[in-house]
Amino acid sequence: MVDVRAVQELAAPDFGAYIQLAATLGARRGTLVALRWRDIDLARGTITFSRAIAESLAGEVEKGTKAERPHTVALGQSTVTVLSEHRLRAAERALAIGSTLTHSCSRTTGERRTGTLGLRRCVRLA
Repeated sequence: MVDVRAVQELAAPDFGAYIQLAATLGARRGTLVALRWRDIDLARGTITFSRAIAESLAGEVEKGTKAERPHTVALGQSTVTVLSEHRLRAAERALAIGSTLTHSCSRTTGERRTGTLGLRRCVRLA
């Protein structure tokens, strides 16, 4: 984890949140970028994975997880802290444009997405 922390220190804060999730949960990239705030319970320290983003010939598509069923995992305190800080930054950005975390807009398609964490802009699907 020392190497992960070193990369996080150099990364932009939003990408640092992605790195924290990837390193501590071992979740797939498509599953992480599909997360929505409603999937995370910071008070209980849990996260539920129920969808993923995949590339298709038509572009990005939302699909089920690889196991095709939702699963919930416990978060460590450091991950809860990172996600709490990430949520605060997201709320501040939303307020700056007169919005809330309830909705966000895809930069590429203009589609409205409900409560995303904004991790997609950090990591492009290959």
